[in-house]
Amino acid sequence: MSKTKKKRNKKHQPVKKKKSNKKAVIITVCVACAAALIVAGALIADRLTNVKYADFVGKSFKSVSAYDKKGKEVDLRDIYVNAERYDTYTGSLGFNEDSTFTMWMGPGPDDGSHDGTFTYSMGDSVINADFKNGTEVKFKIVRDKNGDLKRIEAPYEDYTVYFAE
Repeated sequence: MSKTKKKRNKKHQPVKKKKSNKKAVIITVCVACAAALIVAGALIADRLTNVKYADFVGKSFKSVSAYDKKGKEVDLRDIYVNAERYDTYTGSLGFNEDSTFTMWMGPGPDDGSHDGTFTYSMGDSVINADFKNGTEVKFKIVRDKNGDLKRIEAPYEDYTVYFAE
């Protein structure tokens, strides 16, 4: 019987459990994933709201055509202050990384210069422009079927002026 008792004693002895690192590993992985998601989210948010990534920033656009309120094309000389000099001086529109823009609509009594600040969110088809004189307008971005910038349409007095590279 002593042999049987010894066997029973061995069978009924508490089994020593190995320490599991699974919990620590899972927590570490979860924390690392959460940190990676936060960083990725911040980078994406920056890219979506930071105008320096927009495809029109740092470029200069030239006025190419204009339309009246009825949608009828008009000669660009009709809207410029000094029409007889239009062939030499054309309009321009430019956007800077610091969220400022300049719009020049030809020589005239006040030089035809306009400037201000703008806001834009990636993927939008509108640039919100605030001129220094307090006027707020929306420049429309028109893209071709491939998504490439085709032109920017800017309201100017009673017209819409098309600007292209």
